Amino acid sequence: MQKGKLPMMTFKLANKNDINLKLILAVGSTVTEAELDNVNRQRNRAMKIMDNIFKEVDIFLLLMYLEYHPLAINIGFDKSSNLPIALQMMSKWWSEDLLLSVAYQIEKMFPLTSTPNDYQRVLEPQTSSG
Repeated sequence: MQKGKLPMMTFKLANKNDINLKLILAVGSTVTEAELDNVNRQRNRAMKIMDNIFKEVDIFLLLMYLEYHPLAINIGFDKSSNLPIALQMMSKWWSEDLLLSVAYQIEKMFPLTSTPNDYQRVLEPQTSSG
């Protein structure tokens, strides 16, 4: 492995001829450790800014202008907090088929086989015993 490069991940594609998915995975595998460290620093900075905002307000309302169509999928749960970890993706206009195809491939890589221990169904009626 080259210094500064992350290990190459390999994926089994449902459609081996899907050049768009191959291209996305190839581009994603070129991220260096320095770039990933920079992304993590920026993420931590953004989290601190949001934490400071939530010290002053309870809810943060944002206007949405969806020029590009975002999609978020759950890819697991944090081991220490049991909070969900989501992956958000966006694609260019009129390429929702690609976005959904990639999301489907990723969901197959991270199947959700369980729910957190403290999970409660709050939208379904609770049955009381007695």
